[in-house]
Amino acid sequence: MTHDDLHTLREGWDFEAKLAAGRDGRGAVPSSLWETYAAMANTFGGRILLGARELPDGMLQPVGIPDIDKVETDFWNQLNDRSKVSVNLLTRAMVTRVEFDGLTLLQIDVPKADRAHLPVHLNGSFQHNTFVRIADGDRRADPDTVRRLVADSDPLRDSRILPEYTIDDLDPATLRHFREVFLARRRGHPFAAVDGI
Repeated sequence: MTHDDLHTLREGWDFEAKLAAGRDGRGAVPSSLWETYAAMANTFGGRILLGARELPDGMLQPVGIPDIDKVETDFWNQLNDRSKVSVNLLTRAMVTRVEFDGLTLLQIDVPKADRAHLPVHLNGSFQHNTFVRIADGDRRADPDTVRRLVADSDPLRDSRILPEYTIDDLDPATLRHFREVFLARRRGHPFAAVDGI
């Protein structure tokens, strides 16, 4: 990570910096990390940088993590504790140590969770401990959002046959709009040659 990289980073939808200093200043996994992990996984994914402080002007100040081995071990232990977080979405390659001016920081790249893992939640309770990322913050998901995430996790939801419905139950305007969006994203697809709704 270069000085330019650090100076261009700002907390937002897909980036969060956390001090991770701990009580003794040697480093600890911040408890707020898990809300950010879950929120990013439930939204668009993102990057978390441990060992940096956000200044009032939004710039980041690297402070490093002196006891990086302990912090990284604690991170992996907590991530794999199902009473702490519902799922580990990370591979080893997604958690890297970053050297900056003699300081060691920990970079965590959080992917967007696939449907089967939604909602990513904390402390065993998806009803009360599901978070989403909005702008530069982690927000507790409201009941409607939690229901949507749970519904989205059902892999059969979009593939069930509904025998009691006919083509007349479909809205032609909605189908036309879907076709336009689909073809705009997939130019040259064989469906483009098919006339229809």
